[in-house]
Amino acid sequence: MNPKEAAALVMDIYDKAIFVPVFSHIKINEVRCGGAKASLKIDALRHLSKQGFVQSGVLTALTDVAARVTGATVGVMAGTLSFSMNLTKGISVCKMVEVNSVIKHHGRRTMVIASEIKDENNFLLATALTTMSVDGFFDEIPRKW
Repeated sequence: MNPKEAAALVMDIYDKAIFVPVFSHIKINEVRCGGAKASLKIDALRHLSKQGFVQSGVLTALTDVAARVTGATVGVMAGTLSFSMNLTKGISVCKMVEVNSVIKHHGRRTMVIASEIKDENNFLLATALTTMSVDGFFDEIPRKW
């Protein structure tokens, strides 16, 4: 299987995922073996707090989606076990955020995925580390491609 076919399989799985209607404003931009990028256009009415900052839960949801897709790029159905995010500052002025996630550890039962969250100017907004459980496998997606 070539990389383009493998990426299309991952995208197809997550286009049909149950959480997609809930987080329809999240876009999966790129999938590659062992990594993924997802983005979100910031909507002031939906994503900002009363103080005018992007709510951390918005970044958490976006990063969790990117981590799950990243697991799928190596054929793993991943579930979140532990999640840690470090914000660089309060995020008030941005139009778009993008998460770039990569696998740092892939064991038999767990995976560790590191993520960087940046704005449209490539400014680092936050970092995250997610420990995922290996809950099953997408047999149609190769482990390496």
